[in-house]
Amino acid sequence: MISNILLDINILLNFFLKRRDFDVAEKVLILAKDNEVKAFVGISILQTTSFYLQKSYGSKISKELLLELLLIVNIIEADEEIVLQALNSSIADIEDAVHFYTATKHKLDYILSSDIAFQKLSNKNLQITSAEKFLALF
Repeated sequence: MISNILLDINILLNFFLKRRDFDVAEKVLILAKDNEVKAFVGISILQTTSFYLQKSYGSKISKELLLELLLIVNIIEADEEIVLQALNSSIADIEDAVHFYTATKHKLDYILSSDIAFQKLSNKNLQITSAEKFLALF
């Protein structure tokens, strides 16, 4: 069965900006491209990624890179209900809470994140893990 995964921003930034763990991020995106996983990004992740891409590459190249990305990942939405759930939750980091409840509502299997504190929120229905640990499953 194909896993549905939410990509945290660091996966995208590591890939596009060729940062530490570029190779790991690349492998995750190749899995998505090869339809071995179904990858999702939240609109806030896409917007923040675009900010850093524009700073590094300018608007034209950034748009081209994001259009290529959208050929292999899907945009997932957080609605008002999700935001309210996140704000009323015990999760201290608001952004993490929004990602957590977005992934939960859309019944995703994994969130890939390098944030150790965020990974501690894993449960039986939603695994929050590093990209490296996720890749070990393949």
